[in-house]
Amino acid sequence: MPNSTTLTKEKIIEELQKEFEKVLTTVQPIADSAFFKRSDSKWSIAENLEHLILSVKPLNLAFRLPKFGLLFFGKPNRPIRTYEELVRRYENKLESGGRATSAFVPKIKRVDKQSLILSFEKENKKLVHSLGKWSESDLDGYLLPHPLLGKLYVREMLYFTIYHTQHHLHAIEKLL
Repeated sequence: MPNSTTLTKEKIIEELQKEFEKVLTTVQPIADSAFFKRSDSKWSIAENLEHLILSVKPLNLAFRLPKFGLLFFGKPNRPIRTYEELVRRYENKLESGGRATSAFVPKIKRVDKQSLILSFEKENKKLVHSLGKWSESDLDGYLLPHPLLGKLYVREMLYFTIYHTQHHLHAIEKLL
């Protein structure tokens, strides 16, 4: 990710697609035995992938709601954070013990690998497609709740999604 002030919608879409594709090209060739294998208290590759799916689903739901419905979460009242500021804030939360809340903890019950990969692809395509319908100003005009970071601008939530995907790709790569 380049140093940034505020990433444009087009740059966000580009980065999301790039990170989603990296995950896919990493997980597709992995044998089922390695894909589902747990290591110590670490999530398996399958669990990391399911977690990424679970984290994108609420965002997809938010993009399908009428925009006025998002006003339920309040109105933006602070300067928007840059990508780097958002990443720093998330890393600080993780360092101070922040973990996925129960809604985002994977509950894999030995599904088949291909189904999980297809679900990952489907949810991420929905996200990119929905994002294409939003304007630049819409990304800065609405808030969404994040379980660790509190209320984020939609643009910041997309920054989070880029970084979060990278974060779990690194976790997957460590398991290989």
